[in-house]
Formats: sequence, C-alpha cells, structure tokens
Amino acid sequence: FDPPKACKMSLPTKAEDPQTTLGEYGWVRNRMARQLLKRAHNAAPSDGRSVAEKFEYNYGIRMGMLDSDLAERFILNVYDSSTYRFMTYCDEQTNRIMLLWLNACLQTCLRPFASVTTTNGLLSRGLMWVLSKEQFQEHLSRAGSRNPHTLLDIGAGDGNVTKELAACVTGPVYATEADGVMRFRLSRRGYRCLPEDGWESHGPYDVISCLNVLDRCDKPLSLLRQMRASLTPGSGRIIIAIVFPFRPFVEVGATRVRPTEAVVVPGASIEEHMQYFAYHIFPSAGLHVEAFSRVPYLCEGDMFEPYYLLHDAVFVLSACDPPNLSSFERAD
Repeated sequence: FDPPKACKMSLPTKAEDPQTTLGEYGWVRNRMARQLLKRAHNAAPSDGRSVAEKFEYNYGIRMGMLDSDLAERFILNVYDSSTYRFMTYCDEQTNRIMLLWLNACLQTCLRPFASVTTTNGLLSRGLMWVLSKEQFQEHLSRAGSRNPHTLLDIGAGDGNVTKELAACVTGPVYATEADGVMRFRLSRRGYRCLPEDGWESHGPYDVISCLNVLDRCDKPLSLLRQMRASLTPGSGRIIIAIVFPFRPFVEVGATRVRPTEAVVVPGASIEEHMQYFAYHIFPSAGLHVEAFSRVPYLCEGDMFEPYYLLHDAVFVLSACDPPNLSSFERAD
C-alpha cells in the first residue's frame, strides 16, 4: 500500500552488454518491439499454468485495525468462477500478439488527443471487473435489500460491470457516462443512458451503483448527496467502489486536473481509509455503511501485462440522518 521508494536508474557503461542489461532481446532498442519479440517467443506459460490459474488475491483485511462495530459488517469474498472466467478472457487476449501490437500503436497515436477512457472505447478494449453477479447479490442481501426493481449505474463505462449488476434487479436498468464513446457502447448493450445533469428526475431508484467514480469526478461530496436524495425511501441502497489509496483527479480530454471538491483521506493503510469513509465521509452525506468488502479491481491487460489490478473497497450504503457539522468535526 505504501508508494514504492524512488530508485535511480543508471545508464549502461561502455563495457556493459545491452543483452545483459535489457534481457534476452537487449539488442532491440525499441521497448514495444522488444516486448513483441519476447511475447512471440514465450507464448506459452513457463510452468504450464494459465493466468487464471495463477491468480491470487488477499480478500481479507486486518480486522483488528477496525472498530468492532464496523468489522462485523465486513464480507469476505472469494475468487469465484465468474472472476476466473474474466481472468481466462484476459489470458486469451494477451496471446493475440498482433492485435495487442496494433492497439499499442493506436493508443500512442490517440494519446495527445483523447482520454484513456475514450481510447479504450474506440478500440473496444480495457474491460473492467469488480464483482460477479452472485457477489453483488450477496452484498445487497447482507445490506437488507430484497428484490430490488430499478438500477442506476453511475459512470457505467462500457457496461461490462453493469451487466453483472443488472442481473440483481427485476426491472429497468439506467446508466450515466461522461464519455461519448462509452455512451454509444452502453446503448448497444441495451441500457438507457440518462444525462449527467438530470438523472435524479427519473428516480427514485432501488439500487444506485457508483463504482470507481468518486475519485474521478469533480464534486464527489455533492454526488453522494444526490444519490442519497434519489434512493427509494427505506429500502434503497447505494453500492460504491473506491480505489485505495484514494488519489482523485478528473480527466479533461487528455489532461488530468484536481477536482473542485477536495477529499483528503488521512492514514496509510486500506483499513484506515475504509474506516475514515465509513465514519466521516459517508455520514456527512447522510449515508450509513450496511456492508463492505475488499476486492481486486481488474482491468484487461495489454502487450506488457495480461491484466492490471488495483485495490477496491466496496460499500453498500443506506440513507440516514446526517449529523450536524459540529458533531461531525468532533468525530474521531
């Protein structure tokens, strides 16, 4: 969880052999071409196991670092069959060497003009994974949600995760997405895209999901309050996934800027960050943690890695009365 220490990279001396310093294909100076040769030569896994078979993740946390009342609401997930299938997909894609090379070239060309999200949408790549349908259902059940009817997925991306959420409700599924290319992909999947300003008018919603959006939106605190106001009274639930460590920024074209509403989270561990959100950030918006867990936030890889992983905390929230400002400031 701690950021890696800075390290110095020394240039090879005249006596050094490039093949020694850069590996087996050190004579190839271009990084992309060198990786292409390595992938072509080592297409099969060295130990005979696939990426899905080798994948391991610690779904647990250090319970002793949490308040006992909060710890009782923790859900311990497992590496289930649906996540295994996603990792198998990543494994299959990573063996499509020429397609990976073409995508890498196109990404380089698009980088000065388009955001990472837009680029992934144009190239139909970068699938994400958070939880399976069964895991989402367990989270909602533990949080007291029974047979929800309507779903709103805020920041739905290309809809791959929305598909898992949609299986948890019996009625219509709505989505919002800032990126135009991703909105097109959502509509192709059959989801109704609502405008970013005004989705509240289509509520209330039984379930609102907001997965890995709070650290990428301009006004995260305002968004929390909007979601609370749009829940079905009494039974409505919000599912929020947050990448920790919490390092927010907003994509504006190909640049990154700081959000208007700053959220500073103290502490260095995922447990400290979870507890701060549970006892400070969420209550200030009138939200109460019913259940939470730790999961891997997975993304389809490229020619350099079969997949990429970040650490997510998933919270299921219900509406409660927000504390007054003075009591909020005194909270530990």
